[in-house]
Amino acid sequence: MARKNDFEPIEVYGSALKHGFSEREVRVAWKSALAAGTVVRIRFDKQPPHYMGVGLVGNSKVEVIAASDGFTWHVFHADSPLTGGFKKEYRENGGIL
Repeated sequence: MARKNDFEPIEVYGSALKHGFSEREVRVAWKSALAAGTVVRIRFDKQPPHYMGVGLVGNSKVEVIAASDGFTWHVFHADSPLTGGFKKEYRENGGIL
């Protein structure tokens, strides 16, 4: 599981907002995924490295996907509820739901 400093900057891309989340909600979801230790590395052929995690906004589970250049998290996807494709890829990469 990914362990990144909670103080790393988070850049939220417009694509992460297309399912109705605000920028603040996406940040909350990503930070909660990091804090809960639910973030796993995925797509090992991608550079910079890609990660996915399950965060919370209120009582709702949110799927979040980001890349990291080692200095900044680049969150480009957020959606709820968790989709079947997300769950499958998450489990294939060691995530436990």
